[in-house]
Amino acid sequence: MNESKGTMESVTLSRVPDEQRKNWWTVALIQAGIMISIPCLMVGSTLASSLSIGEAIIAIIVGFAIAVFFMTLIGMQSSDLGRPMCVVASSAFGKTGVRIFMMILFSAALICWFGYQTVVCGEAFSNLLSKFFGVHFSVTASIIIWGIIMLVTAVWGINALGWLNDIAIPALIIVIGIASVIAFKTYGTAALAGYQPPAETQISVIAGIAMAFGGQSCGMVVTGDITRFQKTRKDTALATILGVFPISIMMIILGYILSVMTGDSDISNILCTLGLPVLGMLVLIAATWTTNTTNSYSAGIDMVMLFNSSDKSRVIMTVIAGALGTILALTGIMYHFGTFLTLCGDAFGPVAGVMVADYWIVRKGDPEKWFYKDGFDWVGIISWVAGVVFTFIFGTDYAIFIGIVISFVLYLVLRKLIREKQNVVDETEL
Repeated sequence: MNESKGTMESVTLSRVPDEQRKNWWTVALIQAGIMISIPCLMVGSTLASSLSIGEAIIAIIVGFAIAVFFMTLIGMQSSDLGRPMCVVASSAFGKTGVRIFMMILFSAALICWFGYQTVVCGEAFSNLLSKFFGVHFSVTASIIIWGIIMLVTAVWGINALGWLNDIAIPALIIVIGIASVIAFKTYGTAALAGYQPPAETQISVIAGIAMAFGGQSCGMVVTGDITRFQKTRKDTALATILGVFPISIMMIILGYILSVMTGDSDISNILCTLGLPVLGMLVLIAATWTTNTTNSYSAGIDMVMLFNSSDKSRVIMTVIAGALGTILALTGIMYHFGTFLTLCGDAFGPVAGVMVADYWIVRKGDPEKWFYKDGFDWVGIISWVAGVVFTFIFGTDYAIFIGIVISFVLYLVLRKLIREKQNVVDETEL
């Protein structure tokens, strides 16, 4: 019997039982909910200040195609093994290596994402009450309240994520579609056809590809936290490709188009300009909710690994992650969004290179050859660090991709030269 949608999630680091696996479309809706987000719209509006419409479309499609390719491979690892990313990665980095190097990095990043999105949601809710209902509600109080609401959904787990997205995604698509129709009727296509960004802010197409990819680099690696609930590799591929690619492309291009048409990069202002103030604010809140819940959910899983605690501690770790994110939301983290995107791409891309090399090349994609490795695996750690260092030092438009390739190749070379220690962790230690 399948686990009821009202049941709180009970597995964290241990293998997801077969009876708790989900249909591919359930996971696809969760993936789509993550993509229908304010950051996606903001990437589009940022590209509007840097690329022409043709260049932006190329950058968006290529950047996300690369991200989805890695998401599918990494997602399949977790669906094969029924385990989250932090456990799957232990065969490449070692359990201690994952805890010290990876989980600190990913927990911090996901907590920061939670903080950023909570600011967006809190401000949207306060603006909605103030402008259209005459109720002056503190932004600080709004951030705290919405942080708690989104945290409760994350604490409940995968079933709450599915329930939330079943309701929110169709509604969000309808409202976004209405906004697009109004925009084209109001402004036409003339502004788009001849649009050229200011010379001083123009970037190369490769830089645009890196920006689109960087915006998804964290989600690309932690996708296994969701896909571990899939039944087969085919289900994982369908959920990832159909849940992520079309929606993400649509959202970023929409952010670009609306920004060019209205001459504004602030999404809430754009929706108000289009005559959708109330619906616009509700879209901001719902889109943030569906995405941000996953941030604290994955952060909670990562913190279970980080502090070497039991599956039962996921709830308290998720609460801690959400609380930290909400505190950060009050510190102005959202104003560092552009830098944060770049840092994500630099640090997380090489993780994907190492994980893909380990599972799909060294272990030939065979779950029987995977094992939960104790201690440090310096082959994986050194390969990852090399990719990150190269990306930071060279800092060119394409450095992020060369960093992934360096980590991938170096891992394979070092694995050939350095014998792998079979220091397997027993299942009960999870």
